Amino acid sequence: MYQGKGKCACSGIAYGKVVHLLTSPHNTAAAPDHEVGSVEAELESLMQAHMQAHQELDALIAKANQELGAEQAEIFEIHNMLLDEPDIFDAIKDRISQGGIDAATAALEIGNNVANEFAAIDDDYMRARANDIKDVTALLARKSRHEQNLVLTEPCILVADDLQPSQTISLDRSLLQGIVLRFGTQNSHASILARTMNIPLIINANLPASLDDNTEGQAAAVDDPQVADLTGHFLGLNAADGKFYIDPDEQTVARHWGKVCC
Repeated sequence: MYQGKGKCACSGIAYGKVVHLLTSPHNTAAAPDHEVGSVEAELESLMQAHMQAHQELDALIAKANQELGAEQAEIFEIHNMLLDEPDIFDAIKDRISQGGIDAATAALEIGNNVANEFAAIDDDYMRARANDIKDVTALLARKSRHEQNLVLTEPCILVADDLQPSQTISLDRSLLQGIVLRFGTQNSHASILARTMNIPLIINANLPASLDDNTEGQAAAVDDPQVADLTGHFLGLNAADGKFYIDPDEQTVARHWGKVCC
């Protein structure tokens, strides 16, 4: 049994099988199996991703308005506007035009650069836009890489490095029992949406770097690029205490989640 700890972003208890989303939404590294195309091909990839991102955000605005209210829908309305922001979109096109880079990596690189500039401004509103910029360019990257949205097929605990708000709201709330994130902040849109959706959430979780045969392991360092793939393991969490257990024994399950899992 591995016991970990993080910070509570939405209180609650949950127990279930893990689905581990191993791709970080803000990873600037090029996909290992992706060959960089010509400048023209990568610009076309960006344009297609831009169109698909607008279509997804339009659908999420409608979904948020219907299920969560206008305040949460505004998150995606802002993202829709940022997609067309010249300082972002034109900068991505210019970066691709220099050659030697794919559309997804260019989007993430420019997103990080612009977000860092906004984060350094002494203004709360502008600093808040830094995360929006990263979310928007990460969405562009996912579309450019043809990454499909995660579809849950059974009740589960979702584990990930971080989540975009578009990923969070797209998940089936009836199957999503809890979320454990390696990174994240209390005020991120993903955290806000989880609280609105009343999904137990732990952020800054010290996920294990590896698990041995007894599922005991050492926590991964913050700067470690990878953690153990927890897909298929069982995880129980008590978000209020910021604690989670991977493959807990029967006594631990009965003590903490007897009424939840039985």
